Amino acid sequence: MIYFFHFMNKYITPSAGGQAVRKENNMNEFKELRIKSGMTKTEFAEYFKIPYRTVQNWEYGQRKCPDYLMDLMQYKLEKEKFGQKITPEGQTLSFKEMLGE
Repeated sequence: MIYFFHFMNKYITPSAGGQAVRKENNMNEFKELRIKSGMTKTEFAEYFKIPYRTVQNWEYGQRKCPDYLMDLMQYKLEKEKFGQKITPEGQTLSFKEMLGE
């Protein structure tokens, strides 16, 4: 039996090894993706046709965004040129470069 303890959006699963760490990392990755897109939670939800409550749950770590969806959302944002940033030197950074990949 697995026990879940919730404290400050951190989940501990005694019998699941590193699952708690993975869930927290996914939450941080999702929030970073949304913020770097330049969209609010509402805009992000409408853009990807995802219920707002689902976006909230992913961002606050209450649910885990599936990895394949993270990849698809990042791909779509890259292809549609969301979140491009121009450096002080005039260089345009792609969405992928902004994420540090």
